[in-house]
Amino acid sequence: MNIWAKSLLTGVIIAITIYFILNRSGSRSATYAIEYTIETAPTNKSGKTFPVSKVISMLEKRMKTAGWKYKITQAGNDLIRVALFKMKDTLYPRSIFANGAKLQFREIYLASELAPMLTAFVELSRESEPLPPAKTIAPVKRDSMSKTASDLLDSMERFVEQPVESAGDLVEFSIPYADGSGKLMYFAEIGSVKENDTAVVRKLFEDERIKRSGPPNARLFYGPPKKMGRVEKKNEMIPLYFINTRNDPDKAPLESEDVIDARQDFTREGAVSINMQFSDYGARKWAIMTRSNIGRPIAIIFNGLVISAPNVLDEIADGNSSITGNYSVTESEDMVRLLKTGSLPFSLSILSAHIVPEKPSGTSKKLLPAMFGFLIASGLTFFVFKTLKPTPTRSAGDAQNRL
Repeated sequence: MNIWAKSLLTGVIIAITIYFILNRSGSRSATYAIEYTIETAPTNKSGKTFPVSKVISMLEKRMKTAGWKYKITQAGNDLIRVALFKMKDTLYPRSIFANGAKLQFREIYLASELAPMLTAFVELSRESEPLPPAKTIAPVKRDSMSKTASDLLDSMERFVEQPVESAGDLVEFSIPYADGSGKLMYFAEIGSVKENDTAVVRKLFEDERIKRSGPPNARLFYGPPKKMGRVEKKNEMIPLYFINTRNDPDKAPLESEDVIDARQDFTREGAVSINMQFSDYGARKWAIMTRSNIGRPIAIIFNGLVISAPNVLDEIADGNSSITGNYSVTESEDMVRLLKTGSLPFSLSILSAHIVPEKPSGTSKKLLPAMFGFLIASGLTFFVFKTLKPTPTRSAGDAQNRL
């Protein structure tokens, strides 16, 4: 086989390989076009009305921040259509229509400051009626069951049907610890409860006899479920906090409106974090807040959940702060985007969502790289073979004939 044939064969093999790889990668990374029909309710609680054009403008800001390809059109007096293109996830984009981010920084009450209220909670809960069992075992036919198996089932049923003694037993209170100097230290969380028991515990803490025993501006907040290994979701433990609302449960000393920039980052340990930059006014409030709470935790509340409660080591005066919590990369991306775009002062309702798989890249787009690969591979192969081609040796007879 001559040099040209070898070069062309190499080029063909490379071209086919490139085309195959592009074809496989295109099939794996399928994208979708999603068209939403959205009903706007552009009147907020204060009665202020927002025109649809303002709604579209704020949604466009969110789309640009997310880096999505989009098209928004008005479809009626209170209807808009939002088309998203090149989307790899069909559920995640719904978050763009959520009301937005409500980030708050608040002071925390420690267990030592709530001792009378927690004591009243335990006493009152033990006086209440026993709680019903969490689950029961369905009746089982025992005709063909051995006596040993029947006795075992009896004991299991008696154990499961035993009610919990009181609601106070549902809270696992956090035990304080002593630091190096022997000083008693308290955790930011008062304790934790199972996810299925949060409503019962909240109802008890709202009892007037318990509320009168504690600070008037103490309000119960929960955090996200703690990751506890391979535990069923219903058994995950939810941390419980008491926040100082300063008699204003809606307005915090420092909120998301004070954040002018946010970005995702990672700690040295690999945990997801969010770095924030406050405005000048927000930086001054943050400096006062951290200076007043040195040695104490501050609750960082996102949309009603305490996502982090770090201890303040020193005053933070430069207007920068970082949040590290129990959330995923996708959740942190949502938080960053919502912090950058702010809350929507109106509500949106998704009436319909039409999802269409987009056509993969055309054959011409795959043939062009393959053609380039063919030309480059053929040229390089020809050059290599031509350069490395051995020079033919002359025989002794040829040399004598030349002489």
